[in-house]
Amino acid sequence: MTHLAAVILADIDTASRWWLDRSLNAPDPVASWRLFDDIIRPMVAHWSSGEDQATRFARMVTTLLQRLDEEPDRLETFLRITEANFMTMGWHDLAADLRTPS
Repeated sequence: MTHLAAVILADIDTASRWWLDRSLNAPDPVASWRLFDDIIRPMVAHWSSGEDQATRFARMVTTLLQRLDEEPDRLETFLRITEANFMTMGWHDLAADLRTPS
């Protein structure tokens, strides 16, 4: 257990590689990564709590993008909520960027 905490759960990259190695032949890879997000990722956050806030936020955004990629029907809802948050923060330029088609 010490090896797991000290090495594998020390950072998200190591934990992801470890999980990928264990899950290469999993019957349902998507479910496997959901399990990773639900169980392993919080453990990494616990063991690597020395991370700065920007790194944790970047990790969260990466997970968000992965989930939106897995569930594209939720993108529109997410964009509406994000636009409302930007407006509340007074970041009207960012809210406008969400409304502008790319």
